[in-house]
Amino acid sequence: MHSSELQNRPSLHLVVQLYKARNPDLFKRMCECIKHNLQHDFIGRITIIVEGVEINNQHSKINIIRTDKRSTYKDILKIAFGKDRHLFSHVAVSNTDIFLDDTLDALLYKVSSKSTVAAISRHEIDGKLHPNPKVSQDFWLFFNHQPSQQFLAACDYQLGIAGCEHLFAMALYAHGYYVYNPCMDCVILHNDDNPRTSFNERYNGAYLFLPPCRIEDVEVSNPRYETSIARRDFSEALDKQVLPSSPLKLHLCCGDKRLPGFIGVDIRAEVSPDIIASVEDLSIFSTASASEIYFCHGPEHLSHKQIGSCLCEIKRILIPGGTLRLAMPDFDRLVNLYVDKIVSFQDIHPALYGGQEYAENVHFSGHNMQSISQLLTKSGFVQIERYDAKDFLPVNYFDWSLHRLKGVGTSLNVKCIAPV
Repeated sequence: MHSSELQNRPSLHLVVQLYKARNPDLFKRMCECIKHNLQHDFIGRITIIVEGVEINNQHSKINIIRTDKRSTYKDILKIAFGKDRHLFSHVAVSNTDIFLDDTLDALLYKVSSKSTVAAISRHEIDGKLHPNPKVSQDFWLFFNHQPSQQFLAACDYQLGIAGCEHLFAMALYAHGYYVYNPCMDCVILHNDDNPRTSFNERYNGAYLFLPPCRIEDVEVSNPRYETSIARRDFSEALDKQVLPSSPLKLHLCCGDKRLPGFIGVDIRAEVSPDIIASVEDLSIFSTASASEIYFCHGPEHLSHKQIGSCLCEIKRILIPGGTLRLAMPDFDRLVNLYVDKIVSFQDIHPALYGGQEYAENVHFSGHNMQSISQLLTKSGFVQIERYDAKDFLPVNYFDWSLHRLKGVGTSLNVKCIAPV
């Protein structure tokens, strides 16, 4: 191999945990995997986060960090993307009892963007793919970059609790990453000839599942996702323990729009939202589980009797200090445009009554700044004010919050805060 090829060859910083397992055989199998993985040329360093055991470092590629607690994704990512990250083209977080395969070498060349993540489901030691690969990922590969503090803050939950990888996947998606699962031809082997899963607790929240794809699909086609909401269903003892999940950003009544960084929620399955749910029943979302909610031209689809309870539910879902942005037809401006004979009745009819081309597109209420402010105040929101949609929405993104008639904005855009 020429020196130029060696210089351009991807190098991987792998981060794993090593701890005192209740099953002594598990500790042995984890050590076997570390020893095996060191042999790959693409491995530049393996950082081992050690908890409760003594090991000796006799290999130049090994870096040991000791801790007295079980690590979270946030802890591990801070190490993976630490001060020496410039030495490696890629970083990875992996379960420790995983044998890496030479097929990973090809994947390193495919993951070439800081917004791309490969989350790989395991093959068992007999070579068979996990029976339901979309729900279990054991290896997470990143192109080296500096992740945002907001993303890291959303990953503060422990590995080893059921559902942790699904919340991690959702956090990645919600912060603008494209997550692929190329397990169909990228092989990682689970070093266990008797695989079994037993969990006493589970994280609740919005889960993102990752259907399998091939290495060739990475950064070529858009990744496919499936979503689910995991409700709390623990024993009485576990119910006393509140397990955190990453703060969400929700786009209610999203329709066919996709707002980057937000999870789309809509009642219509045909628009393929991230989560199919009605704003009339938001009970699937945990209390204080969202940092931002965008509710664009949805309030008018609720009756005057429904809107108050919906706003109370939204306040429940938001974390203290969380932001709600509402948009709805501005009744005052629409009426003034008509009364002043600037527009016709036909021009304002869709904004007042809905397009009515499908069952859900009918308006049951109207609002002006005074009426919606009263509703928001009654629901407990504070700092109620108008906002300019252009300052919030991405460039080249259009929705009804930007709608204009004869140069006049016809959307009432209101921002408010859940009280601290």
